Amino acid sequence: MNGIQLCLVLGLVVCSLGLTPNTFLNSDDFKRLEELFQGHLTAKKDLQSVHYAALGVKVIGKVASNAQDVCKYLKSQVTQEPTDLYYVAKAAAALPGCKLTMPADVVQNLQKSASDKATVSELYHSTGALLALGNTINSKTISQTLQVALKKDDSVLNLGYAFHLAAELDGDLTPFLDRVEDAVVQADEVDHKYLQYEGGVGITSTVVTGAYRLAEKANKRPAITDEQAVKFANYLVNRKAIQSVKGAYHLVNGLTMFCTNKFHLPAVVSLASSAALSSAKPKLTVQVTDLLGRPLPHDITLLAESATRQEDDAVVVSKSPFTPSKSDKSQFELDMLASTPGRGFYRLVVSAKPSKPDARLIGNTGAELRVKVLTQMSLENVELGVTDSDQTSAPRMNTVVQHSKLATVLEADVHQKLVLKFTILDKQTKKPMRCHQAFVRLEHQKTGRELIFVAEPDNSLVYKLDVSVDAQAKKPGVRAGKYAVQLMIGDPVVDNALAWTLADVVLQFPDGDKADPVDIYAPKPEIKHTFREPEPRPAAVISSVFTGLVLAPLLVMLILWARVGINVRQFPISLSAIGFLAGIGAIFALYVGFWLQLNMFTTVKYLFGIGVVTFLCGHDTLARLAAKRKQKV
Repeated sequence: MNGIQLCLVLGLVVCSLGLTPNTFLNSDDFKRLEELFQGHLTAKKDLQSVHYAALGVKVIGKVASNAQDVCKYLKSQVTQEPTDLYYVAKAAAALPGCKLTMPADVVQNLQKSASDKATVSELYHSTGALLALGNTINSKTISQTLQVALKKDDSVLNLGYAFHLAAELDGDLTPFLDRVEDAVVQADEVDHKYLQYEGGVGITSTVVTGAYRLAEKANKRPAITDEQAVKFANYLVNRKAIQSVKGAYHLVNGLTMFCTNKFHLPAVVSLASSAALSSAKPKLTVQVTDLLGRPLPHDITLLAESATRQEDDAVVVSKSPFTPSKSDKSQFELDMLASTPGRGFYRLVVSAKPSKPDARLIGNTGAELRVKVLTQMSLENVELGVTDSDQTSAPRMNTVVQHSKLATVLEADVHQKLVLKFTILDKQTKKPMRCHQAFVRLEHQKTGRELIFVAEPDNSLVYKLDVSVDAQAKKPGVRAGKYAVQLMIGDPVVDNALAWTLADVVLQFPDGDKADPVDIYAPKPEIKHTFREPEPRPAAVISSVFTGLVLAPLLVMLILWARVGINVRQFPISLSAIGFLAGIGAIFALYVGFWLQLNMFTTVKYLFGIGVVTFLCGHDTLARLAAKRKQKV
């Protein structure tokens, strides 16, 4: 084997690892999906959501809680539109005891929809509705029409529709089965683990389920490789938190198809216990199921191919069999700590072998699981003391036992520094170890102010910390006084993290206890805005006189009319005269509305319409009056 061939083989091996699905629909997922479907069946917001909810409830093996109400709703939604009829017929067929009787003209309209000029979508919905209603179809005619429609538009969604429709036909299905490969190669690959289409779960599930239905009808394996099937399954099962009712139906329909078809059966290898192993919990439990969380159809032998420590690639487990669980057929146990692997993160590769050969089973070999082995730590040689900054004298160190507190209170001034040394030991190996986090916290006992320092290990893994009192005295906000010294240690692979107050120390500054500096980030005083005080209102006498002056012209007009006399009898009684008077009244009412509420633009708009009517009616009224005068003359 030459170098190029070796690289290709290694590349295929690396790509195949980690493809096995690591999650499935558990009981909580099924409960959430059932609540989603039942909620849409109860709400009945629109026909499409009811359609997908009814189908979804049936796929997950449940019964609609209000099936009869939903059936009545479906009967009220019958129209001449093929898509709506498809939704109604399919949903009714999914409900128990819901029988539809369609008028003859509706059925004829569906049959006419499957004409030579029909699109793939129209063929799919009209033919699907006819079949759901119990009508027969002409497979040969539909097949020819579908092929013609695909030549006009063979988008991915149309190919999915074509696969589903062709699965209902009799005769030669080769022209459609050959298009499965064309559809699969158009899928987008993500992270070398997922295959999906741009439309999301709906289109992906439609294409995949259609391809498998068509292959089962033709009794011929679809042009989907094992790796592609696993990647499609990975994408669908990792979208199990989807919230839309349409997406939820396509999700469960796609996963159910992967569990029931006779060509591919993806195995899910997942952790059934915590990924953290310790001396208290040394056993690792692994679960092998299908995508719906059900045990595989055959008995399984689970083997730990290898367990590799990520830090140094050391292999600590090789070819170790799991022990089947007595309580659950799908679970297996392995005592990883039996081989004393040591603390750290591990990459566990497992393979599941069925008791009987099953060509459908995929994703059952080379499944990767991430686990970690925990340890406990202890502190040794903990020394805390004070030394001169210029190191002219030997440091005065005090040994402190873990979880105890130094009896004496230490004192340090600006010419000294606080020194801390300690070693962290792995309790299992009794060897010094490095921890991810090692902090020393000084907390002022009066103000609660904190000073945080990081302890670093040297080459011999001895942690040391020197705190210069002079440097701390120059920091803003740091005050002299008594501080509690607390040691905090933690690590992802240590299960007994530590927060230990080991001593008290008094820090002495030359200028004594400083006042707290002004905090520029403190909240500013609230700005209270005072609005302008309103001007005093005039006296009631002034407002009354103003009102009287405004009404004076009207009073003068009424007085003049009384003295001159108004010949009301001469005013004609006609439609135009009534319109004229009504228009005048409406104009005055509009002015009142303008004064109280309306703006200028709205008033002008209404005034234009009323004014035109008033003008025409007034002109006609005046013309009638003039004609009467001429007749009298």
